[in-house]
Amino acid sequence: MNTIEVPEVRDAGAVARMHLRAWYETYDQDGSGVDAAWIAQNLGHLGTAAGIDGWAAEIAVARREPERVFCRIVRTITEVGATTDGATAIDAVTGAGTVRADGDAGGGAPVVGFLYGRRADTVTLGPMYLLAEAQGTGVADLLMGEFLGWAGAAPIRLWVSEFNTRAVRFYTRYGFVATGERELWRDRLRNVRMVRPAGG
Repeated sequence: MNTIEVPEVRDAGAVARMHLRAWYETYDQDGSGVDAAWIAQNLGHLGTAAGIDGWAAEIAVARREPERVFCRIVRTITEVGATTDGATAIDAVTGAGTVRADGDAGGGAPVVGFLYGRRADTVTLGPMYLLAEAQGTGVADLLMGEFLGWAGAAPIRLWVSEFNTRAVRFYTRYGFVATGERELWRDRLRNVRMVRPAGG
């Protein structure tokens, strides 16, 4: 079962590690223009204290200024049985063992996705990632629904890798169109600009 939550600052480590893992899952493939070594060099900082601190700062702003910054995480919760009072006992199982679903030491159930956005003159969506085990579960649509509700009628823009055809199709389904604007991110990753007009 996947849940969508506003993250706590203590979730920063899990978000940063998931962010880096999503890059490897998505782009360490033939045809992407990048490889594992490039990802490590350009995004490996996400797995460091500095990367975790960066996400902690972003989450803190999102919690303090929710009208300006949107941040949601997806957790995988595993139901493990019923309690004596008939309630369902929830446990989160990670590679390191079992942790409480209510979180401790920045833990909680594993983070398997997130969506981040900002509001300024226009609304910017990105980044948005789901790990492989969360794809195809419908949670991406739930995330986008929450984000579009937050954005309201404002125009929305994003960058997406043209290699990530699954993401391009997903955004197209929600009314985003390519503008023709392109960028070569850090001299390797080919991105295209997509926008969703005001009023969607």
